[in-house]
Amino acid sequence: MARRASSSVSPGIIAGVVFALVILAAGALFLLKGEASAIDDATELPVAEWQKEGGRIFAGGEYRIGGTLFNRYLEGDMEIAIVQVDTQTGPVPVPVSIPLEVKTVNLERNSDYEFLVKVDQEGMPVVQEIRNR
Repeated sequence: MARRASSSVSPGIIAGVVFALVILAAGALFLLKGEASAIDDATELPVAEWQKEGGRIFAGGEYRIGGTLFNRYLEGDMEIAIVQVDTQTGPVPVPVSIPLEVKTVNLERNSDYEFLVKVDQEGMPVVQEIRNR
């Protein structure tokens, strides 16, 4: 008696396809997540101390500032943004200077953002990187 061909898919093929899909999904998650931003590694700017001391003591340092965009305007080749940062004593307006070549996000008032800033010699935070919160 002749053997008939099997019409079902072998369990080995099913396991191979499932394994390939898992590997593909893990690779996609890795690519979508990307590398950690420098913002994540930066120290939070101590806003109350920055405000009290005038900012110059932080000159040269890189910090993270997170808050709500209150206002913004152009000044030469820079955009100046006022960020409302929540502190223990209440919201504090912090001006940040955004070079036009750094601005990669369309900033909207009353939206939340995180900024990586480097404080210049005058104590003004200059934005290095921007992302939505």
